[in-house]
Amino acid sequence: RGMNYYIRHTLCALLVLIAVIVSFNIWADPYNLYRFESANAERMSRIDQGLSMRLSKPWQVRQLRPDTALIGSSRSGSIKPQHQRWGDMRSFNLSMAGLTLYEMLRTIQHAQANGPLNELIIGLDYETFISGDYQVGLGFSENRLAGNDHPGFYRQALRDFLDTTFTSSALSRSLSAITRRTPITTWYYPDGSWDNRSRAWRGEAGYVSVGRNMRRLAAGDSETFAANMAFFSGILDFCHQQGIAVTLFISPEHIFLTDLRNSVGSSERWTLFHHELARVNEQRAAANARPPYPLLGFNDLEGIVDDPLPRGDIAPTAWFRDGIHFSNELGSLLLNRILDDDYGRSHSLSSANMNEYLAPIEALRKSFVESHGKDIARYQRKIL
Repeated sequence: RGMNYYIRHTLCALLVLIAVIVSFNIWADPYNLYRFESANAERMSRIDQGLSMRLSKPWQVRQLRPDTALIGSSRSGSIKPQHQRWGDMRSFNLSMAGLTLYEMLRTIQHAQANGPLNELIIGLDYETFISGDYQVGLGFSENRLAGNDHPGFYRQALRDFLDTTFTSSALSRSLSAITRRTPITTWYYPDGSWDNRSRAWRGEAGYVSVGRNMRRLAAGDSETFAANMAFFSGILDFCHQQGIAVTLFISPEHIFLTDLRNSVGSSERWTLFHHELARVNEQRAAANARPPYPLLGFNDLEGIVDDPLPRGDIAPTAWFRDGIHFSNELGSLLLNRILDDDYGRSHSLSSANMNEYLAPIEALRKSFVESHGKDIARYQRKIL
């Protein structure tokens, strides 16, 4: 009888301990899952969310059920999905760092199943199309995006619940979230966007890091590009078939990086990328008996893409953090132009006018090289 008494009380104590740990992690909510509907930027930004977005954003989408959305790689993460045209609609930025074209397709399908989406803005960048290191990023799960009738969905839901409430890593994140002592360097917002204010990997160091990555990716093979174009085709087909109003835009980059492509031997493929985007957009539209989606490019924005190269850290008014990740201010400017119907109609790119868009970019590049030759040479010595 004494042993039974001991076992019962031990089990009760263990159950109480489990309940306390789970309740504490739900209350602290470091993944921003369980109290997301009442979340604010300060609470969401207590600890870095960059590496957990592939877990958290699918569950956040299920709670928010957005009407309008924006998606892309980390370059699009700085765009707040707020505009008077969208009014009081539920809007969400689905972007994630290193998002692949395959993940983009599956994430759009997930958002549509939980929406549906009335309007979608898709940010595209050349590096996403030539990166072949992985098809999905760390933490991505197909089952998390499955429907309620899929058995894998329930297994994943249980696994995610346990991972975010009853693991040492969850407890560590919870404790970090409520005892944070360091200043917030990246602000995460309930609309899915973020604002990176860290002083690391920005300015000259950031440009050099991005340039070295461009040099590495320049050796990528054409099969990777073709495979990603196939996923892009799948995205367009899905959106046409679902009747989603889509606008495509090519993420701007600093003109120094456009010039760097000449040095690393990828300028011709970068040009081909633009033409292929227009061709595939028109091809899939014709196959679905629909007009092509508006395709906008912003690398011809004089006074923005040709900012002086930073010496050391970036200036407070800099448009780019590292040459590819742009400021929230530029993100707002881009969104205003994207959602301006008149601008979209007059600047939409096609196979017929793509060269007319690329020509002023080349003129900007040449002008920048002539005016900033010494700075370019200093940067290239560190990159090449």
